[in-house]
Amino acid sequence: MDTLRQDLRFALRQLRRSPGFTVVAVLTLALGIGANTAVFSVVDAVLLRPLSYAEPDRLVTPGYLMSGEYLLVRERARTMEEVALHSSVGFNLSGVGDPERVPGARVSANLFSVLGVSPIVGRAFLPGEDRRGGSPVVVLGHGLWRERFDGDPAVVGREVVVDGEPRTIAGVMPPGVRFPADDVRLWIPFAFDPSDAAALWGGAGGGVVARLAPGATPAASQAELRALAPEMREANTLWDPPPDHRATLEVVPLQDTIVGDVRARLWVLLGAVGFVLLIACANVANLLLARAAGREKEVAVRSALGAGRRRIACQLLTESAVLGALGGALGLLSAAWGVRLLVGGLPADVPRVAEIGIDPRVLGFTLAASAVAALLFGSIPALRSSRSDLRSALRAGERGSGAAPGRLAGTLVTVEFALAVVLVIGAGLLIRSFGELTRVDPGFGTESLITARVTPPETEYADAASQRAFYADLLARVEAIPGVREVDAVNRLPLVGGFAGFAFEVEDDPYVPGTPAPVVGDRRITSDYPRTMGIPLLRGRALTAGDREGAPRVALINETMAREFWPGEDPIGKRFKEVWLDAWTTVVGVVGDVRSYGLASEVEPEVYRPFSQLPAREMSLAVRAAGDPATLAGGLRAAVGAVDPNVPVSEIRAIEHIVSGSVAGSRFTMVLVGGFALLALALAAVGIYGVISCTVGRRTREIGLRVALGARGADVLGAVLRRALLLAGLGAAIGVTAALGATRLLESLLFGVTATDPVTFVGVPLFLVVVALLASYVPARRATRVDPMTALRQE
Repeated sequence: MDTLRQDLRFALRQLRRSPGFTVVAVLTLALGIGANTAVFSVVDAVLLRPLSYAEPDRLVTPGYLMSGEYLLVRERARTMEEVALHSSVGFNLSGVGDPERVPGARVSANLFSVLGVSPIVGRAFLPGEDRRGGSPVVVLGHGLWRERFDGDPAVVGREVVVDGEPRTIAGVMPPGVRFPADDVRLWIPFAFDPSDAAALWGGAGGGVVARLAPGATPAASQAELRALAPEMREANTLWDPPPDHRATLEVVPLQDTIVGDVRARLWVLLGAVGFVLLIACANVANLLLARAAGREKEVAVRSALGAGRRRIACQLLTESAVLGALGGALGLLSAAWGVRLLVGGLPADVPRVAEIGIDPRVLGFTLAASAVAALLFGSIPALRSSRSDLRSALRAGERGSGAAPGRLAGTLVTVEFALAVVLVIGAGLLIRSFGELTRVDPGFGTESLITARVTPPETEYADAASQRAFYADLLARVEAIPGVREVDAVNRLPLVGGFAGFAFEVEDDPYVPGTPAPVVGDRRITSDYPRTMGIPLLRGRALTAGDREGAPRVALINETMAREFWPGEDPIGKRFKEVWLDAWTTVVGVVGDVRSYGLASEVEPEVYRPFSQLPAREMSLAVRAAGDPATLAGGLRAAVGAVDPNVPVSEIRAIEHIVSGSVAGSRFTMVLVGGFALLALALAAVGIYGVISCTVGRRTREIGLRVALGARGADVLGAVLRRALLLAGLGAAIGVTAALGATRLLESLLFGVTATDPVTFVGVPLFLVVVALLASYVPARRATRVDPMTALRQE
């Protein structure tokens, strides 16, 4: 301990004597460690930390099941201790303040038991409350309880109105319970009715979460569920599923399902920022090597006085550890700011955002990163300096500057450039991919369009007549708002939500029971919706006011459906119907394809059926404005309130924001990886600048001698730049070779660009070599101005 205290005091004195070196080294490390800490805090919260439920490793999910299938599995499964069903939906909440559309979930009564969580106030659902005729209760999320009820514990027993139905508040969940989605704010029970075949087998259902029985594994549970698939098919009294129905069910850990596609993006970010730390360590190692060249006489004197190699190496490593600690402390401070920045920029599909922060696990990571960084950048200079030749060092000039480690420093710079090339190539691929994605035509216009979701309560608007009357009145009122050019409605906007459709058959190709039926996306629209949205009519006619209730059923179809089901034929006049219904629908027009499920997704067959013939309770308004669409938000709320003050308006946003939000994940990854690549490039450029500067300083006498013997400035300039070109070129070659393998990990994140895109793989190395030459130009120019007489007088 005495030795350690002595080494620490000496290290601090040495660093104080070289403030410039200390500041540059600490800032370089702080950049690398701070960025790694910030990104790790996100990766840890989302991917690594166990779910905040009891024994989360036993929680699994087989995905989606219909209600009838769920009830059968709950009764028959033996590898699952408990099985729960959930479905994320939105609810109209009233009876306390202004009406509000609240994200929530319908769940089986045992959901909270499966998760192993208990309310902090009141109780959870009781067995039987998820059966038809059960008690009308609701459980509140912690956030909703604090916001709408001021955290009042006496809230239990109070009555609120959910979707027009009075419900009694049974309990309040703790802050960490946000299942099945981060935005869930309340839960109500399902209303299972074993006698209602349409409800059990007609597509209603949800996601399943189960707690494995003691000793059971996901593989065993998966095998059991696949064995139950024939019973699921036989129990279906509504339709005849195909032989392979549910035969490929997969049971996976619940955490994997919650993380979903986010996993690949976050690992890429952590890998990218790890490269930045390695480059920062190489830079600091080069600084230490350059500094060690000026301390060779000091080290030699200490050796002459009896200090062994181990003692000297320990002293130098102590200095590196102090630098690492200072860089880690400053990096932690910057990471606290970086975490807030990251959380604010995370796309909406990233789960568990509320759990992201600086906690003991993240602090441990920072400590480990600082220690590893100190070892990486400090070990090579320390070992090299401790092996310095005593005799040659003592013969060094009065200034005490011996030979600098040019070959080793060059090797480190080559490694820096190789890492930078890999990172910048990855960023280049993501940038090109994002560019391709933003050039995709969504199939509709985006200018001057604002949308709003309107959800009348089911209890008051359950029948078709009330729905038609409500929207007829609403559309007339919205059309009268100053600044509105056109207004129409659709049950589901493009790029919002998942798939909604039905199984169908065409007249010339009847459905064969027991075989898979084709499925088509279903849009219910008011007549001029395609024109308002800017969706082109390609053939046939548009919907008209004559396509109303009682008239023959008609529909528009998209170009993909026409091509797939009537190839080489004119689809106008062709007929199709839902598999289980008798009413035929006639195709009267074909419209352009719309990227309804994402700009990177394939276009699916879709039909557009008139709202007047098949009304829907929940609709979204699409309003074309004459000016700024944002000015219409207040008018839309007022129009809905004038029709029915108990109907909430939600999701008021410009269609441009919807399109932008659909690529938020790709944009976030591109921006962060691009930022890290720029940082890596800057560090690599600084590294080669430092090495070339050190080389010029070390060879001052040699350069002076050459100039004295008649060498021209251009010759000196070329010699120095060739050295830089050799280092950068070798690093680029190594980096390209490594990138050919590393970029394979990006394939799932790319669109319209291959992982070995030749433009990127050629352009990036050339660009980095040019950057290296520019970074080397200043010390190279300095070399051309060496005064021969001054250089030759140096000892």
